[in-house]
Amino acid sequence: MPDADAIAPALAGTRLANLDVGAAIGAGSRCTVHAARWRGVDRALKVYKPSAVAKHTRHNPLPLAEYEFSSNGEYRAAPALAPYVAEPIDFLVTPTLQLFVQERLRGPLYYFWYQRASAAERERMHGHIDRMVAEAHRARIYGINLQALNVIVVSDARGEPLPKLFDFNRLPRHVHHSNRFLGLAVKLGLLTPERLDYMTLARFHDFRALERKIRQYGIDEAAG
Repeated sequence: MPDADAIAPALAGTRLANLDVGAAIGAGSRCTVHAARWRGVDRALKVYKPSAVAKHTRHNPLPLAEYEFSSNGEYRAAPALAPYVAEPIDFLVTPTLQLFVQERLRGPLYYFWYQRASAAERERMHGHIDRMVAEAHRARIYGINLQALNVIVVSDARGEPLPKLFDFNRLPRHVHHSNRFLGLAVKLGLLTPERLDYMTLARFHDFRALERKIRQYGIDEAAG
């Protein structure tokens, strides 16, 4: 993946030419996240990996950066859901790079927050997580990519912990599912998109697969 110095030339002459790109602050299977500054405000910049772009293109004609920007915007447009999602800022698709600029969230990833939270804090947070799914469905949004490395815990205006979802680049499971049997069940109407989301929610606190990813990518608590 390109570093900050390599990204800058790709921005020249585009509407993001003045984006100040800093060091990488996170990495995952689909992108690297850089600190960035845009119009005097700190932002997060996602730079997608070529393998992720190619995989996405096989299943959806919309470029990956534009897809995530659009999907993030759909969540953000739902008034009751907006407090739970990062703000989308802009995206850029070039022949060599795809980028997405997003609100920079300050706080620990949910996985790390959960390890030290009290029982009462966890219970309140469970209510927020349940509400995220319910409000998404009320807005007729399905396929929420809900897992504990896609949520950052921020402090709200009262200083209370609040979960914020920041990952919107995975195709909804009712649209594309790697498990062909579940995909067939959806096509046959045996599984609804709502049911798939509640299956995801039921596994939200099963951290075993996430812990393998944490080790693989060297993910640490210093999100935001």
